[in-house]
Amino acid sequence: MATIIATVYRYGTPARFELPGEAVEQLHLAYQLRHTLVELSRQHEQAMRTLWSENLTVAALEGRIDETTACVKQLLRQVAEEHVADRSAATRPDTAAALAAARVQARAARVARRDAIHHAYPLLKADVERLRADHNAAVKATYADFVQQRGLYWATYNGVVDHHRATGKAVEARRRQGQSAELRSRRWTGEGTIRVQLQRSSGQPPRTPALLASGEGSWRKVFQLRPWVPAVEWAAMSRAEQRRAGRGEAMLCIGGGRMITVPVQVHRMLPDDADVVEVQLTRRRTAGNWSLQVAVTVRLPDPPPVAEGPRVAVHVGWRSRPHGAVRVATWASSDPLPVPGHLADVVTADDAGSWGEIVVRPAMSGPGRWVGIVERPEATRSARDVGFAPARDEVARWLDEHPQPDPRPEDPERLLTGARVRAWRSPGRLAALALRWREDPPPGAGVVVKALEAWRRADRQLWEWEAHERAQVTNARDDAWRRVGSWLAGLAGLVVVDDANLAVLRQRDDATEDDPVLPGHAAHAARARATLMAPGRLRQAVTEAAGRRGVPVRVVAAAGLSRTHAVCGRVGDRDGRYAASLMVVCTGCGQTYDQDRNATVLMLAAASVDPGSRMG
Repeated sequence: MATIIATVYRYGTPARFELPGEAVEQLHLAYQLRHTLVELSRQHEQAMRTLWSENLTVAALEGRIDETTACVKQLLRQVAEEHVADRSAATRPDTAAALAAARVQARAARVARRDAIHHAYPLLKADVERLRADHNAAVKATYADFVQQRGLYWATYNGVVDHHRATGKAVEARRRQGQSAELRSRRWTGEGTIRVQLQRSSGQPPRTPALLASGEGSWRKVFQLRPWVPAVEWAAMSRAEQRRAGRGEAMLCIGGGRMITVPVQVHRMLPDDADVVEVQLTRRRTAGNWSLQVAVTVRLPDPPPVAEGPRVAVHVGWRSRPHGAVRVATWASSDPLPVPGHLADVVTADDAGSWGEIVVRPAMSGPGRWVGIVERPEATRSARDVGFAPARDEVARWLDEHPQPDPRPEDPERLLTGARVRAWRSPGRLAALALRWREDPPPGAGVVVKALEAWRRADRQLWEWEAHERAQVTNARDDAWRRVGSWLAGLAGLVVVDDANLAVLRQRDDATEDDPVLPGHAAHAARARATLMAPGRLRQAVTEAAGRRGVPVRVVAAAGLSRTHAVCGRVGDRDGRYAASLMVVCTGCGQTYDQDRNATVLMLAAASVDPGSRMG
């Protein structure tokens, strides 16, 4: 039976629930496996670098890369020092120009090295294949180590390896684009994911929600989720009845015949015809609190294809609007679309109902009231920074006269000095020191320890506020984008999106402070807004909603959409004014136009005349 892309249902757990120790052990093993895979990848990269360095041309270019990279780092340090000296976020013009030139040279050196490697590959092909085979064998050997010897559940092992491979491909893609990227191993924080796969052999029945809730069948010792209520009965319940009926539990296998039980709130029932293929239990930390989420991945039958309905184009981006609002996307439809009341605060439409914006406003009430707190996390973080600096400096002054032993496994003789503490930028490091000194205070540090503990208590409260506010904003934003996607996909007969790489746009560094069109500080602010508004998530929500409803999705090329005037067809030259201003003047006919609205018009036209456009 043909199926669409898997759909994920996520369920939360009560805040008071604590994950059993044996499950936490699985999370720790998964972390250790991830760390091992990163180390193996680094060793493989180092071996490849050594191999390529045997070629004289590549070796010379590597030296050039080192020189240009060091120059960029030095200029970045100079920029930071000048910002402090000038008490300004604006970079001096001469320094900005030098930094831009250094980055161009570094990028050119990396491209040249990649071309040299391409030409040298035929000569070293056998050695390259040998190193790859050795790396693959080392990765394969981790299964025996972690699964057969340490007891990591095999499904969780597969999940970690799959994620590592996907991350490695993303790193390689960024490097091919001339960007710096590398695999990193983070410290153990207690977070992670346990994965459960429901394998189905030929001839076995579907892994339906009813079967998994019954406690019977072939997968009863792998995963169970209850309650489950048929869709007709569930729809007939009130919201209060659904909430009471949805209080249940999920039972997951963690290997060795062990099952753990997690209480869940089933706010949406799995569809009657769903086929459950995978379950993930994810543990996350928000400030000092743990949260758990059970994600059930199901396959559903293909929905009937939608053959009628208007063409709807969605062009995502981010632009400042009057009164602090931010435009996240524009939409256009071949037929008028009514905007539902629950989206009135984030979706606008013109009088004809055929064009509008998806915009975030600094409102304090209404369905979009979440946008009124988008700046609170940063304000709270600023308050933490204000309190952190004096507390750190007080400790540093005491350590100037009383250096303390701060043993590390790699350097037992290392001392904790005032100079080292002054270099700290994270309140977490100072809080860890406060806890350590609270349990074992240094001699003669009573006053400092007391002041440090008072700071830690105040900072912890601010830390809690910051983390929870940030989580609330992120969750509410994602929910709003899902509702927008559901609205558009529920009315459209065809959804049109562009293929703009938003990640690359956010990372552009070609703007300088002396640029009269888009100064560097303005570009930095624009990238910060993009992080908060997440236009890419909006585009993803629209396309996923269309897929669930059988609405075809067409992807058109983003190149030139803003620079090509839809009225006269003139293509403007590449210019920073397209990024700096919403309204631009066509160099052909002289008409002023909204470039985002112009883009949606071109997208609708491309979808109607080019049936060969790439389909999503």
